[in-house]
Amino acid sequence: MLIVKIVFTCLLIGLGSAVLQSRSRQIFSCDDVLNKQIALEFNASQTYLSLSVKESWKEELGHAEKLIDYGVMRGAKVEVPALMKPDHSKWGEMSVCEVLELSLELEKKVNEHLHEIVKCANESKDIQLGSMIEDEFIDEQYETNKFLAELLTKIERNTMQLLQNGTQVSICDGYGLTLVDKELLKSN
Repeated sequence: MLIVKIVFTCLLIGLGSAVLQSRSRQIFSCDDVLNKQIALEFNASQTYLSLSVKESWKEELGHAEKLIDYGVMRGAKVEVPALMKPDHSKWGEMSVCEVLELSLELEKKVNEHLHEIVKCANESKDIQLGSMIEDEFIDEQYETNKFLAELLTKIERNTMQLLQNGTQVSICDGYGLTLVDKELLKSN
């Protein structure tokens, strides 16, 4: 079933900016912010795929699909965006901390825009949209951001090294990273 969903989503992506719309168009005033969120979710999915973070790739793809389904059900003019290839020319040179910082920044953008959807829903008195975003996305997004921030802090603290001039810097590598990795493995 997942493969069918992925193939269908890929077909939609291949259509460029195809427009999906319900036959029973309802009053829906937040088309633009919903479409931007769909684009952000697809972008996050594409970024995670190119970073080989399969679990996050599937999760973000699922978010985009959920938003598309909701928009079509509500009668929004859903536009599936054309995706740009992520610039990953320097990803092979990035440390674990830099990859986590990139992921955290990406998730912060997604979170900020989720709040824009809630704002639009409140302004247009669309209780259903605001409720759906809060129930389905906001708490999960908070937990994701919190997890990434705490993981980044933990890795930085565990990989501190003292330089010759007396300052401490995190190298985001070595035995401290191995300890954090083992701890994560135990918790899963």
